[in-house]
Amino acid sequence: MPPQKKSYNLVDRLAQPLKAVAQVTLSDTQKDVFRNAVNLRFFSPELSKNLVLILGCQRSGTTLLLLMLQAHSKVKGVDETALPYSLPFPSSPSLFYRQLQRQLICLKLPDHIANLDYIARYFPHAKILWTVRHPHNVVSSMRLLENAEGNWIQRCAERELIKLSPLFPEINALHLQNLDDISLGSYVWFYKNLAIALFKQKGLNVFDFKYEDLLENPAQMLEKILKFVNLEWNDQVLEYYKFHQKNKTYPGNTKGDKPLDKSRKNSQVALTEAEKATITQITQKLMIDYGY
Repeated sequence: MPPQKKSYNLVDRLAQPLKAVAQVTLSDTQKDVFRNAVNLRFFSPELSKNLVLILGCQRSGTTLLLLMLQAHSKVKGVDETALPYSLPFPSSPSLFYRQLQRQLICLKLPDHIANLDYIARYFPHAKILWTVRHPHNVVSSMRLLENAEGNWIQRCAERELIKLSPLFPEINALHLQNLDDISLGSYVWFYKNLAIALFKQKGLNVFDFKYEDLLENPAQMLEKILKFVNLEWNDQVLEYYKFHQKNKTYPGNTKGDKPLDKSRKNSQVALTEAEKATITQITQKLMIDYGY
């Protein structure tokens, strides 16, 4: 008679490393590290059905989408800038607590597209919302977003492309330090959105859609989004501006208390015909795929 296969539930699987560690004297710091590792390895994948990630290229409406979803009574929304960690994903207790509250945790994480393997391993059941915006307007908006250190492209584009290079090794041959702002911004848009296919190949559940469709038909698009994340309709998502702090500026200079403005489709900074041609040349493959 063949030996019966042993069946382990989550508690059984967790007990083995715990028993091993029980034989070793650990410092409080070591215990914290071990506890976090166990939570991440054993519990986070099980609880990741309670997680929604908003991804996309910067300046593509990710903050607007987060503000809309945050207005839903069953969503706890968090911007990546509000979390100090290099990998700002929720802990297992946070996921479980929100599950008990019948709420989804929704994280906006455009900076973390390069962490595909991490997301796929530890949060395999997360729902991913991916906003795509016309590259002309994205690059123009990147150039518009300035501070004392320069515009977004000058501050961030090269760093973002270097982070993406393990997913797309051809980035290493671009000689980034020699590229102009328009080319750098275009490559960021191209590779960030090219990553959608890699996420889907990993088996992750991705709903990618055009930012312009969200502006033109917000009710229709939000209905699809809520259905995708398994939430019922809530009128508050259309009236999100009533539920955010007055006069507060959110990341990317987005005003949470302002109603939806269809003029956001077009950036306020004009591009020359030569600049548009450069963007189109670099991003053309995906522009065609999305009907731009």
